[in-house]
Amino acid sequence: MNVESLRWVRRVASLVVLLSALALILARTRSSAAGPPSGTPTFIAALCFLVSVLTFVVSWRKELAAAERAALLREQQQLELLKLQIERAKRSET
Repeated sequence: MNVESLRWVRRVASLVVLLSALALILARTRSSAAGPPSGTPTFIAALCFLVSVLTFVVSWRKELAAAERAALLREQQQLELLKLQIERAKRSET
């Protein structure tokens, strides 16, 4: 995947983390205010939060690795261009 698509995936994962955190907070506050705790909604919200955070971290790391690879490729291309310019300058001097 390219950097832009990974960036889009990370942004969507960030939104999912936010929504699952809100769901977890709502499940915790409603279960504590309603009397005896019902663990199922809280467990589901916590599981969704955990999965979304893991997805966010994985997508962020993949995006970072792809951006580093792209930067390395640009640096290599610039180095090759600089080498060609040096060779041309040496040829024109002689």
